[in-house]
Amino acid sequence: MRTIYEVADQLVGEIVSRFDLNETTVVIASDDGMPPNRKAVSLFNLFRQHGLVAVRETRDGRLVPDWANSRVFYSQNHLWVNLQGRDPNGIVPADEYEQTVQLVLKLLRGLTDPETGEHVIAVALRREDAPLIGLWGQNIGDVVFVYAGGYRWTGAEVLQLGEERVVFPSGGANHGPQLPSYETDVSSNYGILLMAGAGIRSNYVRDYKRLGPPCTTDIAPTVAHLIGIPTPAQSEGAVLFDMLINAPPPPRRELKPLPWRIRPHRPRRVTLAGDVTDEI
Repeated sequence: MRTIYEVADQLVGEIVSRFDLNETTVVIASDDGMPPNRKAVSLFNLFRQHGLVAVRETRDGRLVPDWANSRVFYSQNHLWVNLQGRDPNGIVPADEYEQTVQLVLKLLRGLTDPETGEHVIAVALRREDAPLIGLWGQNIGDVVFVYAGGYRWTGAEVLQLGEERVVFPSGGANHGPQLPSYETDVSSNYGILLMAGAGIRSNYVRDYKRLGPPCTTDIAPTVAHLIGIPTPAQSEGAVLFDMLINAPPPPRRELKPLPWRIRPHRPRRVTLAGDVTDEI
């Protein structure tokens, strides 16, 4: 790993050396990091145990997923109910949709590592609540979920491997399924943003614990600001002014006293007669 960092550092240095940083701004970004895995999680095995996914046997005797006869199907961090009238092979009636979603949420939120007791799913939300984490629209799952740090996804390959456990040891590294903020002593899920040259503060390291980490959606507005063109109309990010020279100071939040005094008020105490339910 250290060798990879050294090679990447040499590459960046070679790129930057080819520009006059008095006249040119260089922006180098990555979209993610790659922290190590500790365990793998087989949602396929979990859902199979509870009758949510089905399997079938091929002519050569192999077990493979039977998604057409499964009550749910999933990909990466999204899960859909196999709903009648919406999905091509839908088998779940509309009046069973809600209870299916609730069962999935219960299973995901209750799944723990048998060795450590850790919850292996950090977040599990129904689609109606997903805008809280920036997900919406027709393409997201009926349930969206995120694995805890150190746990990775698996697919139906557990059938060919003969692996029946839901949580089991795994090596390698990953970045897609886990919390974006997951960090270890030597790595994290965070990407890298390096900016140098004209208009950029020298030797500045953003305090992301205080200001929050830059987002990939912030890069285009920041570059647009540097070259003097309007921010793209569809951009959801913001200009990273704290990284720029002669940037306007951040807005100050000041608490201003109200022009009138708020008198303290306590509600009148209510005396209940008999059972509390009698008062409703």
